[in-house]
Amino acid sequence: RRMTYGGAVSLTGLLLGATGVGVEAKPFGLDWAAAGTLKPSGDGRFSDIVRPRVSTSYRLSWGNVRAGLAKVTVVARVSAALSATGVSGAVRPVDPGIFVELQQLQPDGSWATRSSTTTDGSSSWSFAGTPSPGTYRIRATPGGGVAPGLSAPLTVS
Repeated sequence: RRMTYGGAVSLTGLLLGATGVGVEAKPFGLDWAAAGTLKPSGDGRFSDIVRPRVSTSYRLSWGNVRAGLAKVTVVARVSAALSATGVSGAVRPVDPGIFVELQQLQPDGSWATRSSTTTDGSSSWSFAGTPSPGTYRIRATPGGGVAPGLSAPLTVS
C-alpha cells in the first residue's frame, strides 16, 4: 500500500485460534520492534490504524511466530500553487535540501523536467516566472524512507 505523508492506513485481517497476537513494525533503516497488541472482534477480525512517518513494514507476532507481512510506502506530500510571480509550494515531511523538479506534460504523455531546485529550511521551494502554456506538476524526492511525491497538476493557459 501507498499513503501520503501525514495520513493513516488500516491494517486488517482475521485471527482464528490465537490470542495475544501483537504487531511489529520495521520503519525504513531501523530494526523490528513491538508496535502494539491486536484486539480482534468476536469473529476474529481485526483492524489497526497506523500512521507511519517513513515507509514501514508490519507483521504479526505470536510467540516465536512472525507472519502476515504488510508494507506501507510513505509518499511525500507536495503542495504547489501558480501565481503571477511563478510556481511555489512546500514538501512534507520538512527536510531542507529535498530535490524538486518542475515537470511539463508532453504530447506523448511523458513528463519532461523543465527546471529543478531544492527546498529551503522549512521545506518550501519556488520557481520564478510564469511557465509557458501547458500542464505542469512538481516532483519531490526526499529519500530517507519517504518515496517521491507529486503535486496535483497545474494548468497554465
